[in-house]
Amino acid sequence: MFTILSIQNIKEKLIINKQSIKNFPKSLSFPFAELYKDIVTQIKTVEISSECILFDSVESFNQTKEFSNRDYWSENSKETIKNFWFFAQNG
Repeated sequence: MFTILSIQNIKEKLIINKQSIKNFPKSLSFPFAELYKDIVTQIKTVEISSECILFDSVESFNQTKEFSNRDYWSENSKETIKNFWFFAQNG
């Protein structure tokens, strides 16, 4: 049976193995939702399903930084990439 969990239940399951808080760099200007910041600054990168891995704040920042190189993107995507944030991985 499939059960849809509340946001609070999901949060509790994700931070069950809580670690010391790892904040995002102060220079980062991305407007994160407080719920997102609250969860990913307290967790280790975690597999949340067989097809999805949720990054902790450090991994998320590093993945975004890696793919933010403007030379990696086509000319018409260069302005758009600054609006992307990599917070998870599929597969």
